[in-house]
Amino acid sequence: MRKIFASILTFGILIFATAASAEIQNFVGVGEHYIENETETLAQAQDKAKLTAELDALEQAQVNIQIYSEMHNFNLTRDEIISITAGILNITDVKYLLKEDFDGLLIMRAEVTAEIDTDKIAEFVEREIKRRA
Repeated sequence: MRKIFASILTFGILIFATAASAEIQNFVGVGEHYIENETETLAQAQDKAKLTAELDALEQAQVNIQIYSEMHNFNLTRDEIISITAGILNITDVKYLLKEDFDGLLIMRAEVTAEIDTDKIAEFVEREIKRRA
């Protein structure tokens, strides 16, 4: 029974791994941070906005495995949706913009261009298949 589910999981993985095309891909992530107090420096605001932008880029490279189910006596006993965000993030460019909103609050905006190695994502998926089999 476990082999059947491992086969189903493997099939689902292969579909998504093929779609990812296992290579280094470029993603652009955007993040903003409101500067809410006077003690926060511009460098701190830039760091926070950049971190949010990096997370945005990683989310774009996300791989979803949508099939992992277990059945016992024809009853579904376990059903999972696994979301994997695993990869090597290499920032190739960062742009910052300081702007003011309608209420006079300052907003630090960061835009990062990141290279993400989707081969690393595929390797993680393969390890996960072996672990669950």
